[in-house]
Amino acid sequence: MLKRVVITILVLSLLLIPVKAIFAQEQGQDLGKKVPDFVFKNAQGKKGSIQFFRGKMPVVLIFWESTDPKCKEAIKSLEGTPAFTHQYNKELKPDSVKFIAVNLAEEDFKVKAFIESNKLKIPVVVDPDVEISGLFNVGELPYILVIDKKGIVKYVHSGYKPGDEKTINNEVLKLNK
Repeated sequence: MLKRVVITILVLSLLLIPVKAIFAQEQGQDLGKKVPDFVFKNAQGKKGSIQFFRGKMPVVLIFWESTDPKCKEAIKSLEGTPAFTHQYNKELKPDSVKFIAVNLAEEDFKVKAFIESNKLKIPVVVDPDVEISGLFNVGELPYILVIDKKGIVKYVHSGYKPGDEKTINNEVLKLNK
């Protein structure tokens, strides 16, 4: 019996490897991609456009859901990076990068409650119909894109583990040199 369980687990593991590789390859398709123009609505209902930032500053888009603990941890960790706070890095000027957290398919009141209860400083955009995320190969959350001033995706990151915020911070700093 134990032998069957082990064999079943091994077979399933081998089947998942190609699926994971395909998934990673699809996400990699966003790298080097020019970000299409899109209009967004923030959690307070105010509209904006990604076009506003083009030519002015890099943008970090973080696709997330409030029910995912990794998303919460990633956002809070990114809020502590020098690229976000500007106070620990003399190389960055204020407004030299814009972080935007794009919430996926959750109702406004849930998003607002999450922002308030977690005291988020990062601007939050709501994507109730997943129109914005549909422009990208969003996979494992959080899904993070670092976009240069020209609107080109320069770095893609899926998931979160402690320390990832340092890598993302360094990718942002590369764009501001």
